[in-house]
Amino acid sequence: MRFWLTGLMAVAVLAGASSALAGDEGNEKGERSLAKMVEGRVAGEPIDCLDPRRSLMIDVIDKTAIIIRMPAGIVYVNRPEMGAAALDHDSIINPRTNGVRLCRGDAVAMVDRGGKGSAGSRASVSLGQFVPYTKDK
Repeated sequence: MRFWLTGLMAVAVLAGASSALAGDEGNEKGERSLAKMVEGRVAGEPIDCLDPRRSLMIDVIDKTAIIIRMPAGIVYVNRPEMGAAALDHDSIINPRTNGVRLCRGDAVAMVDRGGKGSAGSRASVSLGQFVPYTKDK
C-alpha cells in the first residue's frame, strides 16, 4: 500500500511539473505577443473601469491579457487578477455584469469565437486594472 501511494504521489508531481512547464511556455509566448502589441507605446496610469462600447476591437492574448483598442490609438491592457490561464486567442469575452462598464474584479466569461453561446463557454476570468498605452511621441 505504501509503495502504491508513493508511486501515485510521484506521478502527480511529474504531471504537475509538466503541466506547469507547458503553462510557462504558453505564457512566455503570450508575453512576447503582448510586448509586440505595445512596442513603441508608453504605459499610463491604470484605471479601474472602462466602457467597452467605445472600443474598436477587443483581442485576447493566450494566458496573458485582454487588449482593448480605443479611438485615438489608445490600447488598454488588462491582466486578469484570476483565471488568466483561461485566456485563449480563439475566445471572445462575455461580461457577466449588468452595468455598461467593465471594472476591476468583474467576472468575464471566455466564450468560443465559433458562436456556440454558453455551450461554448470555457471559463471565466476576474479582470484587473486597465493600463492605457499611448504612442510614444
